[in-house]
Amino acid sequence: MLGSQGQTTQSSGGELISGKRKIGKTVEVLGDSLWYVFQDTKNHLWFGSDGEGVFYYDGIQITQFTKQDGLCSNRIRQILEDESGNIYFSTLEGINKYDGNIISKLMPVESHEWKLQKGDLWFYMIGKSDEYGPYRYDGKKLHHLRLPKHKPHDDLYSEGINSFFSPYEVYCIYRDRSGAMWFGTSVFGACRYDGHSLQWIYEKDLSIAPNGGTFGIRSILSLGFMAETVSRHFGPR
Repeated sequence: MLGSQGQTTQSSGGELISGKRKIGKTVEVLGDSLWYVFQDTKNHLWFGSDGEGVFYYDGIQITQFTKQDGLCSNRIRQILEDESGNIYFSTLEGINKYDGNIISKLMPVESHEWKLQKGDLWFYMIGKSDEYGPYRYDGKKLHHLRLPKHKPHDDLYSEGINSFFSPYEVYCIYRDRSGAMWFGTSVFGACRYDGHSLQWIYEKDLSIAPNGGTFGIRSILSLGFMAETVSRHFGPR
């Protein structure tokens, strides 16, 4: 079924068992090139791979999901769960929702609706061309948001950039204990959204190492490298 913007399209891949379509196939081992590991609220494990789709382990067997089952791509970048227990997969070709029966695709809409709302899910797609910000899913619409222009934007673009990736591409997302969202980018460091405004955190703020920090942010943790930045600029978290 073709969905309009912000809605979903459905896939019915998999084998037909007792009148019901069962997606995925049972496998003996996990695939190679695992990219992402996620533990859901049932303590089951999900493994996203870079080319072989998703592997799901329920404590008894391993099930593999691929494009044949409805995934947008077999290259998985992120796995999340909503308050109802639905599982979401961010891939290089789009974002999927799995409700336990079918895998559907969320259709993004270009949006300026930056909001902090309980239950919202935030996504990124590492390696997807021409990305410029995160995706926010509010349960109805998938908002594709744009990060604000960075101070060295004009200088960087005037010198020419690597066309392989965007400097605004989001590499990681973290929600701190105050509810603020942090976005680590491929080139421009970290950007923080507190529900009111967006603020870039510059290189001198990203590290206490003698040689300074780096603009490429791969991970953000409250007790990791961002702890000094959080404490110095926004108070203890």
